[in-house]
Amino acid sequence: MHKNLRAFLAVIREGEGTADANGYRRLFGGELVDDLSEHPQRKVTRTVAGKPITSTAAGAYQFLAGTWKECAAALKLRDFHHDSQDAAAVYLIGRRNALADVMAGNLESAIAKCALEWASLPGSPYGQPTSSMAKALSTFLRAGGELAPQETPPTPQETPPTKLPPQAAAPTPIPVTPVTPVTPVTPTEPTMPAFIPLAVTSLLNVVPELIELFKGKSDTAIRNSEAAKVVVEVAKTAIGAANEQDLIERVQKDAGAAATVRQAVRDHWIEITEVGGGIGAAKDWLGRASGQPYGDKVWDIVRVISYAAIGFLALANVIATLLVLMGLGPSDSQYAIGLLTQVIQADIGAALTAFGFWLGSSWGSRNKDEK
Repeated sequence: MHKNLRAFLAVIREGEGTADANGYRRLFGGELVDDLSEHPQRKVTRTVAGKPITSTAAGAYQFLAGTWKECAAALKLRDFHHDSQDAAAVYLIGRRNALADVMAGNLESAIAKCALEWASLPGSPYGQPTSSMAKALSTFLRAGGELAPQETPPTPQETPPTKLPPQAAAPTPIPVTPVTPVTPVTPTEPTMPAFIPLAVTSLLNVVPELIELFKGKSDTAIRNSEAAKVVVEVAKTAIGAANEQDLIERVQKDAGAAATVRQAVRDHWIEITEVGGGIGAAKDWLGRASGQPYGDKVWDIVRVISYAAIGFLALANVIATLLVLMGLGPSDSQYAIGLLTQVIQADIGAALTAFGFWLGSSWGSRNKDEK
């Protein structure tokens, strides 16, 4: 997980009162639960700021039951364990269009967007106690986060010296050590495997078909998935994104880029779902040979020819059988029987050829899949 994203999650937990080791098990009000197989969905009433509040909030990020249901459905989460809670929190940050700000270290901008999601963040409008921006900044830096250059904490102002009476000797000035500014970090392309789960999560809202493809998979499984790598590369190429972080930001902010990515993924759907070989590789090879995407038209032609050949053989069978049954004389019957024999032989040859082709293709595909 990116260091700034991890640090921002720490800011949320600090404000929600779940920064300790038991935070993932904490209900609204402080009670702990042991079963994390699913969201507890327990209503708890507590007095906050002098007024009673009833809430189903639970976990490190105090998910309401309804909010958790939306996250679990979108990400296909099967439990309420630590990894699932972290993934859902990242999903909510992305849904508030704050993920790019978090990654870049634009802390105040990210907090302003996420304050509508978490009532404890500075500036939240829900009337509950909130953290101060200074505390959020301190937590972010302490957790390893790095601010964007423009958000570097201001250098403390020097106190103006007290004017001394004329007769008093001026004291020896004390040198002030300047505060070392945060060195701007030159953006570099992140290592692809580390950002693939985040990129795929951002693309789930853009291309709904991907939800079924990656449902139930952990971040590690997605990171190691060839299909995920193909999806991300297709999306980056479609809009000319420099890296995964650039892809995430542009898809979230630019509806046109999102539409382009959606169409590109759908255009490459066979490549994505059948990555690794088998019949998909054969179709891809035929596509390159014919100049048609994935060889779909070539396969259509092959199927039409096959169906025509089978129909011709069936018609020949019927004609030959009728000739035999009509008994048109010894010579005619002998000719019809010979014709029927040839047709049957042709049928057997065609069946054996088709069976051999099927067996070879299936065996080759299976061996390739096993490897």
